[in-house]
Amino acid sequence: MDHVSRRMIHMARARALMYTSIYIAISEVPEHIRLSAIDLLSNMHKELAESLAREAGRMRDLKARNHRRDLDPVARTMLPKAIEMCYSNSGYVVEEDNPDSLKAMLAFISKLIEDEAKALVEGRYREAYKLRKIQLRFINTHLKPLIEEARKNTDLKTLEILEDIIDNDIEYLKLSLVDPDKIDELFN
Repeated sequence: MDHVSRRMIHMARARALMYTSIYIAISEVPEHIRLSAIDLLSNMHKELAESLAREAGRMRDLKARNHRRDLDPVARTMLPKAIEMCYSNSGYVVEEDNPDSLKAMLAFISKLIEDEAKALVEGRYREAYKLRKIQLRFINTHLKPLIEEARKNTDLKTLEILEDIIDNDIEYLKLSLVDPDKIDELFN
């Protein structure tokens, strides 16, 4: 396994850990589990962890149909089904009553990234590439617009931090799809 592949495996695992931790932090789970996720996040991004500790309950109910004011009202009502189709077209089932919720989107991205890491470890590079393309398309089409629009409609500081993280993730995904040999430049 070459240096770039090892770096991409490391990045996929770190990204999966981050998205999964955010998902757990805003989910209705036992408090000790939620706090463990926030503690883990504090090692990756202290400001995000502190903000989630304060705002997780309010983040829990963010749904695209309620915040995507960039879309007309009819399109907003169709979002849950459209997003659910993204999940199923990619071969995934997100067990969430609200497929357009931030929680469901984070769960989906987490699973895609975990599967990417597994594909990389097993040498299935084309599958990993395909999974990164799905991630980039989904983040740009659904996750980022939800966060941007919700930021306009709420006073949640966490959304501002998440937007920066997601912008960086988008840049990483673009680079990994176009020129994976340049990934090291992100770390210098």
